[in-house]
Amino acid sequence: MSGLKAWKEYPGWVSTGYKGASISAEVSPELLGVGYIIGPRIAGYLFAGGSLAYLVLHPGHQAVRQRPHTSRSSPRPSSSPT
Repeated sequence: MSGLKAWKEYPGWVSTGYKGASISAEVSPELLGVGYIIGPRIAGYLFAGGSLAYLVLHPGHQAVRQRPHTSRSSPRPSSSPT
């Protein structure tokens, strides 16, 4: 719908509470019709998987990635042959 500008092509919302979390959608006639073609049960699975990734997995990955690295108390042994 980018030609008629009837609605935003990529509507979305960015969370301020969780860094990296956002909700967005690609609203195109092809993607809106996929739910009818593949059926509501499979479309529900796809929606649930996308929601899980956007709302849980991605923010969780961002939180783990931003933690400070802890140093080991003893160095790792070298793996070089003797």
